[in-house]
Amino acid sequence: MAHTILLVEDEAILALAESDTLRRYGYAVVTAHSGAAAVSAAKDPAVDLVLMDIDLGPGMDGTEAAARILRDRDIPIVFLSSHTEPAIVEKTETITSYGYVVKDSGDTVLDASIKMAYRLFAANSELKKKEALLKESEEKYRLLYEQAGLGIGYYTPEGVVISFNEQALANMGARSEDVVGKSIHDLFPDAEAERYMGRLMQALESDESAEYEDGVDLPAGSFCFSTVFRRIRDERGSVIGVQLISKNVTERKRAEDALRESERKLHHIEKNIPGILFQARVAPGGSLRFTYVSPRAYDLFGFHLALDDPRWEPGINMHPDDRERYLQAIASAIASGGDFEFEGRFKPIEGKIPWFQAIATASRIGNELVYNGVIIDITERKLVERELEASERILALINESADLRTLMRGIAAYLYEWSGCEAIGIRLREGEDFPYFEYRGFDEEFIRLENSLCVTDLDGQLLRDDVGNPVIECMCGNVICGRIDPAKPFFTQQGSFWSNCTTELLATTTEADRQAQTRNRCNGMGYESVALIPLRDTGVTFGLLQLNDRRRDRFSPTIIRTLERIADRIAIALAHHHMRAKLEEREERFRLFVDYTYDWEYWIDPDGGFRYVSPSCERITGYSAREFMDDKDLLERIVHADDRSRYRDHIRESRSPDCPACDCTVDFRVVARTGEVRWIGHRCQPVFGVAGQWLGVRGSNRDITERKNAEQALAGSEERFRTLFEYAPVLIDAFDENGRCILWNKECERVFGWTMDDINAHEDPLALFYPDPEVRREVVSSVTAIPRNSFREWHPVTREGIELTTQWANFMLPDGMVINIGMDFTERRKAEEALAAALEEKTALLAELQHRVKNSLALISSLVSLQASGAADDSTRAVLMDVESRIMSIARLYGQLYESGGYARIDLRDYLTRIINGVQMGYMARQGVRIRASIDFATCSFKTASSLGIILNELLTNAFKYAFPGERTGAVSVSLTRKDESFALHVEDDGAGLPPGFDLESSQGMGMQLVRLLAKQHRGAAVVDPGGRASFTVTVVAD
Repeated sequence: MAHTILLVEDEAILALAESDTLRRYGYAVVTAHSGAAAVSAAKDPAVDLVLMDIDLGPGMDGTEAAARILRDRDIPIVFLSSHTEPAIVEKTETITSYGYVVKDSGDTVLDASIKMAYRLFAANSELKKKEALLKESEEKYRLLYEQAGLGIGYYTPEGVVISFNEQALANMGARSEDVVGKSIHDLFPDAEAERYMGRLMQALESDESAEYEDGVDLPAGSFCFSTVFRRIRDERGSVIGVQLISKNVTERKRAEDALRESERKLHHIEKNIPGILFQARVAPGGSLRFTYVSPRAYDLFGFHLALDDPRWEPGINMHPDDRERYLQAIASAIASGGDFEFEGRFKPIEGKIPWFQAIATASRIGNELVYNGVIIDITERKLVERELEASERILALINESADLRTLMRGIAAYLYEWSGCEAIGIRLREGEDFPYFEYRGFDEEFIRLENSLCVTDLDGQLLRDDVGNPVIECMCGNVICGRIDPAKPFFTQQGSFWSNCTTELLATTTEADRQAQTRNRCNGMGYESVALIPLRDTGVTFGLLQLNDRRRDRFSPTIIRTLERIADRIAIALAHHHMRAKLEEREERFRLFVDYTYDWEYWIDPDGGFRYVSPSCERITGYSAREFMDDKDLLERIVHADDRSRYRDHIRESRSPDCPACDCTVDFRVVARTGEVRWIGHRCQPVFGVAGQWLGVRGSNRDITERKNAEQALAGSEERFRTLFEYAPVLIDAFDENGRCILWNKECERVFGWTMDDINAHEDPLALFYPDPEVRREVVSSVTAIPRNSFREWHPVTREGIELTTQWANFMLPDGMVINIGMDFTERRKAEEALAAALEEKTALLAELQHRVKNSLALISSLVSLQASGAADDSTRAVLMDVESRIMSIARLYGQLYESGGYARIDLRDYLTRIINGVQMGYMARQGVRIRASIDFATCSFKTASSLGIILNELLTNAFKYAFPGERTGAVSVSLTRKDESFALHVEDDGAGLPPGFDLESSQGMGMQLVRLLAKQHRGAAVVDPGGRASFTVTVVAD
């Protein structure tokens, strides 16, 4: 690389000659003729050497220019001058020392001096870099030595301290002057000094470092240090001493000891807690992976899995019916970053389907979402809940069913679905036999062969035992007759039979074992799992409940006990049915009186509003029941002005919870909508609930204006270890033998409102939770006795004095400490009790309302019938009979509505068939006229069904009255079809046909007007065959 020289010379000719010489030696040359010009030109980075003359004429001389250049940059300067005076030469040396060349020394001397200056500058530059690096290294070492956070010290081979850094002095709690120059024996007790000297001697003999961890007693206290001994050498390789690097690990050792103790205790907790503790982390992509699962997982899953086993993938072990819901719950929790709670089922394990509840709290460790929680086996609880569900449903069926057939059909259908078995049957007593009363899943051939249990002889006569009872065979007969041996595993103490493998049962037992000759038809049909449960109450056997399945292992002792309790409830219902049948015989003589009453009944609630008003109000006053319901003051307003004061006095007295539970009566007049004044015979009495609460007033208003013509009464009708302890969503606590709280997790603190300090500040901590001394002694006894892992219910109170419903289990750690695990079920219990109360009230109200509607419709129908029978002419009688027919059409609709148990949709096939049967019965004298019906199954709203019923009633009655005069015979065809949201009702007869000129649109008959108006009301139409045939088609659009 070519060098560039700045030549500073005031003489132009000399500058030119010297420039030429330098270029001949290969240098690039820049010239300056003054000191100031030289300072400026030297700033050019291309210039890497200055050849400076001293005398530069007026202004700045060469030495001053050189000094200024060196202030701006580090560059070699060689002076070129004619001066040889020592003073001048020495002055230049104070500025720079890269060379001084006397002019006329020759070109070779000049070139050599320049090259020497370049080499010297390069050497000086390298030296400066090394000095800078050395200085930087020394500073780093000094900082590392003094501020490393490690104790660093140096000892001579004899064990004398050379130096200690600040951390080493702090570790010893000493000053530098107390340590430096002292020997190991001066600083430590004899035993420790000998140990240290031995390690120091070993370090002097090896280049390998040695690390030791010791506890040391110093003036400042007891400490634990980790110390590395390493010998050091000088630059010649001679050993000059030993370096000690020590770290205070006291806190780490304490933490490790505490962690080991915590791990020991929590390991015992996780081993004994009645559930599975787990930790799961959410990966950046949102996937969930389990990082810890406690050993109790084997109890629930039945196998051990490594955490990297693919079967830990979320959802793999879930029951297929719950998998999607489980994955959605996980995704939702991860998306929100919130806590997680789920109830579901695992895949079947050894034929059983375990239920579990998973509860986990979310936390963050760094940027990672972590879930710590517990999985609890709730299989037993679910069985109890399923039993409760079945009991509630059966109770509802009992309340809803009007007859035994409906009740048993509903129970069979529900238990068929509830049990999951392939077949279910209910046998009930019929005479001396017990045939199938209801069944699901059995084929008809099986029912035909198995229906009778009685044994007959060759003549078909019943065989009887010694006391005259019929001989009932097979296992069903054993259960019904009580021929069981509880010592046999397939019988129970309650008289049931069950088997999960009938093939094995038949192969391993005799008929003597089975207590009777068995037909073995269940096994012959492939049924392996069979359960026979007696329906028995107070010693009376009504029948049995039978469940069959071709799969094995469908039952367990727990399920059989559940079925026995369900059967007990069915038996009670059967007993009540038999009692009710007897009562109905006694009540029959009162039924006509109830059915024909037409008084105006109502129920006023405590706020003064009408809770119920019977339709008879409109007959008496002209105002509908809805008007009274919507306007609670209407009744008072229509009371005659002369009677209003007396009526108000009666109301104040009767509508009070303090009113005696007896009838209160008053007579007063009302002004009907037409202006007519009618007398009312009023009677009322207070209504009280089961618990004695006042529910208002029940009233009865009778139109006594024509008392002689109508005097009848009306009767009315639901952190891996510590973190697991602190944040587990279950209650965990422990108390020592003195009653002091020694464990109290955050869930306890959240639920009860006390901290551990709050509890221990109390003289008797348990008294905070259990104020009753007797209960408190029982709690202490349950903890100090042999701990048990099963849960027991307790009712502690919170800081706010709220009583909780909790369940607790306890177990003992190896050191004797008893750990208590609990769960708070308070809110769930409240919700269940509230739901049950609401359901009971609703059921009672609906039953009463149906009773009132049914009686009121029957009353109106009866009144019209009586009026018709006393009519003076046939036309009036016919009109009244038509009205009665229409009322009965609506009554049938209300009857079907109640019997169906549903209040939203009406079964049209059932309803219209009832109307057809009713019309046929009304015209019994017309035996030669048949009705052929073809009605599609369909459901619709109450309003649509009511209209279709009235239309069908009108068309059928017209056909019977006009189509077949005299004794003429024939047929009426009825069909109902549905397309999309429309219904088409077709009625046609083969009788006399329509009268000439008949026009449906202009017909003024009440029946045809009703047909036209109702069809239009439902956005449909009524058309008649244009050829004169009596063929009507009415279309309506369903609501």
